Amino acid sequence: MAVVPVSPRAWPFPYLMWSAEDDQQNLAIQNDRFILSWSFSPDSRYPGFDSLSTTMAERFAQFEAAVEAETSEALILAGAECQYVNRIEGYSAQQMIVGIATRWSAPDIEDVGESLNATYSGLRLHTCTDEGMEGCSVNLSLDVDDDGTFLAIESERDLLSDESNLRLAGLDVAHRQLIRKFVEFTSVEMHEAWGRMS
Repeated sequence: MAVVPVSPRAWPFPYLMWSAEDDQQNLAIQNDRFILSWSFSPDSRYPGFDSLSTTMAERFAQFEAAVEAETSEALILAGAECQYVNRIEGYSAQQMIVGIATRWSAPDIEDVGESLNATYSGLRLHTCTDEGMEGCSVNLSLDVDDDGTFLAIESERDLLSDESNLRLAGLDVAHRQLIRKFVEFTSVEMHEAWGRMS
C-alpha cells in the first residue's frame, strides 16, 4: 500500500474500492493513499510480491495520469506500507504469544499449555529498524479469538527528501523489512509448512 497525499480538490472522495470478479484483488483510493490488496481463497496461489507490485505500479501510473489530466496537480509520494496477514493453525494462544515474544527460542513451547480460557488474546510489538533498512517502522499484531489465530505484520517506509525517484515510494524496501521480521517472528516449522524456499 503506497501512501499518496492528494489535495481534496484532486481526489474529493472519502474512500473508493474496486474488486476483481473473484474478490481476490482489490484496488482502493483515498485522498491520502492508494491501496492494492490480495486475499487467499481455497483454490488460489499467491502471485508473489513482484507480480503484485508490478500491477500496483501500472495502476498507480494510470491514476497519477488521470489526476494530473483532470486537476493539473502532481501527486507527491510520502512513503509506502506493506502488510501481510496470515491465519495460523496448530498452535494455542499461549504457544503463539511465547513463541513470538521469544522468537521461537523458548524451550518446550509445545508444553506451554492448551488454552488460556479467554475469549480473546493478543500481542502487539513495534520493532526497531534493522541495519540497512533506515526509515522503516514495523508493527506486529497477534490476535486470537473464536474466528482463529491471525498474525499481521505491517512495515512502513517514509520517503527521505532525496528519495523522490524510489520505486513506489519505497515499497520494495518496506517489503524486504517485512519479510525479515516475518522470518524472525515465525517458527522453522511454520516456514517448512508454508514451503519457504530460502
